Amino acid sequence: MDVSILLPTRKNIHILQRSLENFRQINSSDIEWEIIVIDNIGDMETREIVEKYSDQLPLKYILEEKKGKNNALNAGLDKASGELLAFVDDDILVSNNWLQEIWKGQQRWRSNDIFGGRILPLFPDNKLPDLDMDDPFVKGAFAIADWDIKEGEYEPDMVWGGNMAVRARIFRQGNIFNAHIGPCGTNYIMGSETEFTRRMFRQGHIPVFLPGVQVLHIIREEQLEPDWLFKRSFRTGRGSAIRTGKPRVKQFLNIPRFMFMNLAKLYAMYFLALLSGSKRKRVENGMKLWREIGMMYQYRKGLDSVVEK
Repeated sequence: MDVSILLPTRKNIHILQRSLENFRQINSSDIEWEIIVIDNIGDMETREIVEKYSDQLPLKYILEEKKGKNNALNAGLDKASGELLAFVDDDILVSNNWLQEIWKGQQRWRSNDIFGGRILPLFPDNKLPDLDMDDPFVKGAFAIADWDIKEGEYEPDMVWGGNMAVRARIFRQGNIFNAHIGPCGTNYIMGSETEFTRRMFRQGHIPVFLPGVQVLHIIREEQLEPDWLFKRSFRTGRGSAIRTGKPRVKQFLNIPRFMFMNLAKLYAMYFLALLSGSKRKRVENGMKLWREIGMMYQYRKGLDSVVEK
């Protein structure tokens, strides 16, 4: 088997069906491939959708009831037969030549084991929200990985899980995803793939950017609402605290003291945005505020429960 595609899902019926329908259009000539759908809840409708497409796509269905995306991915690793494992989310639409670009790209970089591509947003009705789309906070919220760089080695933080491929030999060495990080309920720590790619980088695995490996990330209506964006920023802050560690400075309540001054400034900026009546300023400043709160929350909670696995 050449490529195993791991697709975790959790009761996301309509979007999963759209994703599987999209895979029917893929150019897979001369590549032996499979899609492993990992159901992370045990949902009858999910299984029925996979069975519906089983005569049209090379599908495998597995059930992982232990909650968490990374638990689902780790379960999928055991069932994957491919020499290259590609990872996508259930709200991802791949380009027609996506599989070909991955396969040809990894052949050009035989000494490297981790590959990432471009992730572009697909907004409802194809309308851009009234936000600064160049703002790193906005790009992070919508998982936009549209790097203006050429094909080649790049930083592990720039490899995002909605469009990533890893040679199976990395996992045969005993490496898995950290089950303490990543989507799991509502208040979880973001950055699971970044934690993985950073850990692999320290082992000597330098990722490669393949710009021709392109996908679209489906953005739902509720993901444009301030409440959703603020919650995502909070989870991003938790992940940032884990990745960067705690600065060796004076602490208060187990939190670096300088962060309380940052918090006051961010609250002031958010309050002024509210007074201005600008929704755009309110959302952008609110995202920065909630990211800071997320970091402080994680420092207060402690980092011991999410050590590398």
